[in-house]
Amino acid sequence: MNHRFRVLAFALAATLALGLPALAQTPPSGAALAGIVEGVTGDTLTLQGLTLNVVEKSRFVTVQPDGTMGPIPFSEVQPGTPIHARFIFVSGNPTLVLGELGNDFFWHGVVTALGEGTLTLDGAVTLHTGQARLVGPGTLQVGATVGVKGEVLNGIFAARVINTLGLDFAYKGTISALAVDEGGLVTGFIFGRGETSYAATLDMHSIIWKGRYQLSPNDLAVGMKVEVSGWTQPDGSVLAWNVRILK
Repeated sequence: MNHRFRVLAFALAATLALGLPALAQTPPSGAALAGIVEGVTGDTLTLQGLTLNVVEKSRFVTVQPDGTMGPIPFSEVQPGTPIHARFIFVSGNPTLVLGELGNDFFWHGVVTALGEGTLTLDGAVTLHTGQARLVGPGTLQVGATVGVKGEVLNGIFAARVINTLGLDFAYKGTISALAVDEGGLVTGFIFGRGETSYAATLDMHSIIWKGRYQLSPNDLAVGMKVEVSGWTQPDGSVLAWNVRILK
C-alpha cells in the first residue's frame, strides 16, 4: 500500500481525529440496527421487534425529494419505511440517538453523464451528488470508473461518498486500539501488523462481518484479527466499507 505510517504517528492522528481519549472511559451500552419501521407511537419506534424510546434529542434524517439528506420530524416517520437506527441505553431503556431513513447503496461503475449536481453510472441510474464527499486521486469525469456510496429512498439516490478509484484499500491486521463516540459506539480503530499501522473510521454504512453473520461495531475488540476494505482518505486514514473479523 502507498499510505504507510508508523504506529506512533497513527496513535497521534487517532487521538486528534477519532477521539481516543474516550478509550480510558467506560462508555454506556449502545448499538446500531437497520430494518423496516414496524410501528410508531408518540414517543417510541419499533424496529426488528425492539421498541426504542424517542426523546427530544433524538434526530431523524431522510433522502429529500431534491436528492439531499436532510432532517425530518419524528411525526413524519411512518411504519414500513427503511431505517438505520443508532441508539444507547438510558436507565436500561433503548433510546434512539439517530434515525436515518433509507437503504444503503454502493455502486461501482463507469460515469456515463455528468449534470449540475448529478452523475449517471453505467447509463442506468442517476445519482444526486450535491452533498457527496469526493475522495481518491482521480478526476470525476465521463468515462471514469468510480465507487459511490450513499442512501436511496423512493427511487432517489443520494450519494455521500464518491471515490474515483472505487474501493482502493484492502488490508489484514490486528486491532490495537478502539475509538468510541459520546454515545458509546465504536467509531473507529487502529489496526496493522509489524511496523505498519492504519487508522480506520466507521460510519453508519460500514458493515462488520464474522463468517456469514453481520455484527455491531461494538463487537469489535482489541486483539481481533480483521480484514478491512474501503477507501483511503486524504489524511491517510481509511473509511471502512467492510470489516471482516478473522479471529
